[in-house]
Amino acid sequence: MIHAEDTPKDVVAKALAFARHIDKLAVPVKSAPGFLVNRILMPYMMEAMLRADEGVALEAIDKAALDFGMPMGPAELADTVGLDVSLSVAKVFAKEFNKKIPDSLVKLVEVKKLGRKTNEGYYKYVDGKPQKDKSKAGATDQDLQDRLIMPMLNEAVAVLREQIVADAELWMPV
Repeated sequence: MIHAEDTPKDVVAKALAFARHIDKLAVPVKSAPGFLVNRILMPYMMEAMLRADEGVALEAIDKAALDFGMPMGPAELADTVGLDVSLSVAKVFAKEFNKKIPDSLVKLVEVKKLGRKTNEGYYKYVDGKPQKDKSKAGATDQDLQDRLIMPMLNEAVAVLREQIVADAELWMPV
């Protein structure tokens, strides 16, 4: 639940109570670029795309994330969100946080390969399913896994330091 500095505390409390009433867990966050979820998730996705730009197989990248415990690999996630949407968010992050925009992301959007919605992006899609070459996944590379996950951890610390979210216990697993 995003709120501004001057949002009355009773309005925030009512919104949180409503979320609980409908069996949802809302986390109060200050208005900031990326808010909470995108602020943490986007560096992970961008790191994955940068590794792909360096020649790491998408299947290996996604497998490293899945083996870590992510519900979906970052390349497939970017395709699912839409590469045009991912590029739009990446541009905000590039400006706000001095991040590099992956070349592959720009090139795919330029040729209208936007992911699942166009049946081609980082992967090709048949009947909504990504066509992955499992032979390219290989064994999990611990260094690759670390390079994917560390940007998320760094951003989680940053949002706490910047007080975008006030209480880590509300949103970080114990």
